Amino acid sequence: LLYTWFGDLYYSKLLALYPVLNSSDSRYQLSEVAGDFFFVCPSRKFASKMHGIGKDVFLYQFLHRPMDDPMNPRDPICTNHSSACHGSDLAFVFRSMGRSYKDFKFYGEEGKLSWEMLSYWKRFGSGENVKWDWPVWEPKMKKSMGFEIPKRVVDGYIQE
Repeated sequence: LLYTWFGDLYYSKLLALYPVLNSSDSRYQLSEVAGDFFFVCPSRKFASKMHGIGKDVFLYQFLHRPMDDPMNPRDPICTNHSSACHGSDLAFVFRSMGRSYKDFKFYGEEGKLSWEMLSYWKRFGSGENVKWDWPVWEPKMKKSMGFEIPKRVVDGYIQE
């Protein structure tokens, strides 16, 4: 499938960046490639453009694997590696999101992480300054906020 999508020019480069971990199941690899292609790369490109015109840019990575994830229940792609699946942050940002999240439960420090994320979104929405603990993203530094327990600043917005 990677060859079909990207052809001769990029196929070998992609295999080097996203090695197949299990020869009978390459869903994880495809998930990582698709996530980077559709979300990470465009986010990074947009961030670079905004930075280029003098705007402050703040990027984040949701790194916490929720104990209860109704959007991705028992999906081996989501449970067999250490990062969160796309969309897992929604319950944490919005606390409740319609029928999908009505029975969502936060475990341990997850509730605190959710309130921290809500606090950031509230501050962004009201125009408050978040620079005191969330670094402004710059093309050379590529720092972002890593939402996990505990939250941290991440050097390098995902792999180049």
